[in-house]
Amino acid sequence: MDLHTEDIKSLPIWVQLPELDIKFWGNESLSKKGSCLGIPLKTDKYTKDRTMLNYARLLIDISLDNPFPNYIKFFNEDDVLIRQNVTYEWKPIKCSHCKMFGHEEASCRKEIGLRTEWRPKQKDTQGGNMSELHSSDKEKAARQPLQSESQAIRELINPFQVLDMAEIGMIGLLETKIKMENDSKIAARAFPGWNWDNNSTPNIKGRIWIACHPRPYEVQVLEKSDQILHCHMVQLNTHKKFFLTFVYGMNHNHQRTFMWEDLLNLSQQMIHGAYLVISMQSFTKRTEEEGM
Repeated sequence: MDLHTEDIKSLPIWVQLPELDIKFWGNESLSKKGSCLGIPLKTDKYTKDRTMLNYARLLIDISLDNPFPNYIKFFNEDDVLIRQNVTYEWKPIKCSHCKMFGHEEASCRKEIGLRTEWRPKQKDTQGGNMSELHSSDKEKAARQPLQSESQAIRELINPFQVLDMAEIGMIGLLETKIKMENDSKIAARAFPGWNWDNNSTPNIKGRIWIACHPRPYEVQVLEKSDQILHCHMVQLNTHKKFFLTFVYGMNHNHQRTFMWEDLLNLSQQMIHGAYLVISMQSFTKRTEEEGM
């Protein structure tokens, strides 16, 4: 199936209305305010239950042909005009020149105006006729078929959007191997507005990531090594507390010895409260040098 960005007319986007007066948190009232931006689809659980009042959070189907305003206006019950700020948890990138998604005007290939043409090539040594596409080295480097469209699709359809769509509040990722200097850039794209941490060090690529939405969870990383990431978690709507350890074991037995020592020490500290260990183990075939 061919997927073209011009076929995408709107996208569901989570929107926050910070410091919205609690009297406007009813379904009908929120629906009217969401209609100023697009088609309201639903609110999150915390807005519906009114358990966290820093902002109201709505999922709105927003047209990509319209701008994304930073505020909306409405009248209250006393006919006083209210200006309400709007925060978008994610916005697609759109080129102001070619109107395509996935890149900005500075990197627009249509703006650069590259041109290629087909010219006949002289006969080869076998006497046959051939044709060749002539262009400069600069043009060859810039000309990548369907690159802007594929980039646009990746920008528009972020696979991690399913976390918000399904109202998932916490995720652990294993075997990521992301360089420490790229941490912030990757996190900003994958988990915009979320709190995150990993077990990266200047010498080790982080294999374990944890990301939590700040609304349902408060997370504090207590200990980390090359094979574990140990946290204290608070579920904010219930104030329940628990400990959580993500484990990614190394391949060889002598490496995993340190992992088991860490887990044993942690387990002896877990006298009170719930404790959960989530593990993904790697195995390799034993060799004769390892005892066979």
